[in-house]
Amino acid sequence: MFSISSAKQQIADAATNILGVQVSSDWVEIANPKAGAHLALPCFRFAKDLGKSPADIAKDVAETLEVQDVAKIEAAGPYVNFWIDTSKLQSGVSDSAPTLLSDRALNGKTAIIEYLSPNLAKPLSIGHFRNALQGRAIALMYRNAGYKVITDNHVGDWGTVFGMWVVGFDKFSNDTELAKGGVKELGRVYVEMRKALRSEEGQDETPLADLVQEWLIKLEDNDEQALQYHKKFSEVSLADVKARMAELDVIFDYNLGESFFVGRGKEMIGELLESGDAIKNDDGSVIITLEEQGQDTPMLIQKSNGAALYHTSDIAAIEYREKTWNPDVVVYVVGMEQQFHFKQLFAANQKIGWSDAELIHHWYGLIEEVDEAGRRQKMSSRKNAVFMSDLLELAEEKARAIAPDEVSDADVKIIAHGALTFREFSASHTGNTVFDWESMFSLSGFSGPYVQYAAVRIESILSKVELSPDEASKDYDWSEHSDLLWLLSRYELVIGEATAEREYHKVAEFAYELARGWNRFYENYQVLGAEGDDKLARLWLASTIGRYLERSLYLLGIKIPSQM
Repeated sequence: MFSISSAKQQIADAATNILGVQVSSDWVEIANPKAGAHLALPCFRFAKDLGKSPADIAKDVAETLEVQDVAKIEAAGPYVNFWIDTSKLQSGVSDSAPTLLSDRALNGKTAIIEYLSPNLAKPLSIGHFRNALQGRAIALMYRNAGYKVITDNHVGDWGTVFGMWVVGFDKFSNDTELAKGGVKELGRVYVEMRKALRSEEGQDETPLADLVQEWLIKLEDNDEQALQYHKKFSEVSLADVKARMAELDVIFDYNLGESFFVGRGKEMIGELLESGDAIKNDDGSVIITLEEQGQDTPMLIQKSNGAALYHTSDIAAIEYREKTWNPDVVVYVVGMEQQFHFKQLFAANQKIGWSDAELIHHWYGLIEEVDEAGRRQKMSSRKNAVFMSDLLELAEEKARAIAPDEVSDADVKIIAHGALTFREFSASHTGNTVFDWESMFSLSGFSGPYVQYAAVRIESILSKVELSPDEASKDYDWSEHSDLLWLLSRYELVIGEATAEREYHKVAEFAYELARGWNRFYENYQVLGAEGDDKLARLWLASTIGRYLERSLYLLGIKIPSQM
């Protein structure tokens, strides 16, 4: 079966025989589109061993090399360019589609993806939306690669936030307001408490801060009233989280919050002190030194008053996951602000060895918007939707504005979510993402609706015929469609790179290029109006492009509407 990987290996083996030096298939590159070729072998690295210029080496190789799947070979300066036989491209795409367009068989490896993980004191925000999209894509891509995937929403339902909830609720709210406002009321209380604490700090006073810590200690001591408060607030907030995630079709396997792990974490502190892996300071705080792991700052795992921290529950989570699932990889999807936190956590695991899994912090940048003057700026809560619920409502309004009247509300929601999700994967996750509403919902540029529309158009065409596209002849002259076949052939490489690097913008770029290629094809060739072998071949192309588009979008978490 033809694949780009097999073609690269054929070229490397043939070049090795001709040059007398070992040539790796990794050195065979995707050719520069300007060259018009498919693959290229740069010859710079052979110059020293062979005592020739790269251009002379390229010329020698082009004149003598023969490869089964290659129809044309030419030297271009220091490069050897290769054109793959179009019939090989077509048969390779056709034969590999059943395998590539579904999840691989389980490979015996397990991946745990921890994402969303909101602080339950506040409503889900636009930042959580970005986290949810990244985490969902990671889970889908790992599952596609053959991993058993376990997803965990590691909710923040412990620590100082709890004390702020209780004190703020008694000071600024009541049961009536909580019943009416739900999680947004909890968010308002949280904001008011932060203001009150800052004001108190400015006056060198601590009664509120002390009260917050008192409630935290009560909770850790299993005080009955504290547990009732915790249950009340957590139920309100977690219900909102589940409702928002249901809108995105995100269902977590587990919602094991900090409260689930903190008890074991405190037990582990005692064990670490006994083993000498942790140190108790004079003020009662407990640390793990990480100098041998290259970290000058020790990791704090217990406050001086005995209260737990994020790291306390994190070390227990590492241990629990190792004992329960024995994962090969654990991916923590958390914003860039927490990079130091995870460097310390991973260094502590390296020192003590709670888990053998590969621990990865998958972080992402800030969210920006384009203002009326066209300038990029951090999204402001005063001007735009920062609550996830408001964001989704606004996106649906934008989607309805570009959709024909007959498009259903369900399809409008799919278009809205597709636009938001595609924007999330418009660039590397480490960069900032820009909410430019106009470009996000464009039907003529790099956008989710543009790609979705191409898929909808293909499905509309296929629904009007009874012929099976799979009947297209492999002996057909596919040369006119070489560019599309080459693009389809690259799907496996794109998915492999995106999975290995966790850079899913590569999948979005592939989907966009495929949609753009389809639109050019549709402008230049009749499909339903064609006859004979031409009709079968073009229907096969339409069907295949549609399937690859659907799978690419699926791996990003994007659905295709029935109408647009």
